Amino acid sequence: MADDDRPLPGRTDGTEHVHIRTFLIADVRGYTLFTQERGDEAATKLAARFADVAREVVKEHGGSVIELRGDEAQAIADALGSTLGD
Repeated sequence: MADDDRPLPGRTDGTEHVHIRTFLIADVRGYTLFTQERGDEAATKLAARFADVAREVVKEHGGSVIELRGDEAQAIADALGSTLGD
């Protein structure tokens, strides 16, 4: 049994397990103000760079980006330890 595959509480027969996953939701702080002050073109470039960095960092830690939406990234990893680098 993997460290992140644990029996459900209250089960004694070992037939039910939980697979622990880490979910990440991240966004660019101040993105709306940045867009208002610098315009749509600059905001689009920032969002694209953010998406590139999110993909790279999440992949380095064994996760997968599951959705990118403007200045927001959602990602999943198998366990907290793999995300934080143990």
